[in-house]
Amino acid sequence: MRLQAEQTKLQLEKLEATYRLVRTLAHEIRNPLTNIGLSIDGLSEKGLDETQTQFVEIIKRGSKRINDIISELLQSSKAIEIKPELVDLNELIREVLSIAQDRIELKNIRTRISLLDFPVVKKLDREKFKIAVLNLVVNAIEAMDKQESMLSVSLSRNVDQTVIQVKDNGAGIKEEELKKLFEPYFTTKKTGMGLGLVSTLNIIKSHEAMIEVDSKEGLGTTFKVIFEEENG
Repeated sequence: MRLQAEQTKLQLEKLEATYRLVRTLAHEIRNPLTNIGLSIDGLSEKGLDETQTQFVEIIKRGSKRINDIISELLQSSKAIEIKPELVDLNELIREVLSIAQDRIELKNIRTRISLLDFPVVKKLDREKFKIAVLNLVVNAIEAMDKQESMLSVSLSRNVDQTVIQVKDNGAGIKEEELKKLFEPYFTTKKTGMGLGLVSTLNIIKSHEAMIEVDSKEGLGTTFKVIFEEENG
């Protein structure tokens, strides 16, 4: 429990520090971007030849891309407003797996699914929480590239906790990379910006749940989404 509390505190501190940094960067970067845009408009009004127009379009696309990245980073780390409703976690996990089914079949991944034979109802923003769990499942799928790939997804509950577990037997994560896992723009993938897990962490924290990760290089990775049960 003490270790969980320390991990939760560290994850929250990362999110808060990230958002403070992002807000500062957004302000400092968007000001000169606005000036660039106004200057480009001024040049265009004076009339440009074909070559100059091509350069202007490149600058416009580059400026838009920078602005889009800032927006994505702000969105991934800001406090999330949730619209809670009563959701059965068994049902939510089935929906996630249905969405991921094509990816699973395309990579010939075997699955081991273990749900409960009774409802496990939580107050969640169904769509947002579904995105968080789907991110974990997709990460697991993308981490596997072997003949005997296995995706395991389970739901368990005891007196103290309800746990959603997503496990793969893929490449695993190096020990030094585990500490950076929920930092923006850190990714172990060849493509992507590394914002998926930041967003996932943010959604899970917004639901007062925790996320744990355990990984061994070459053996695979396990993510756990943990709800503490209120007793008494």
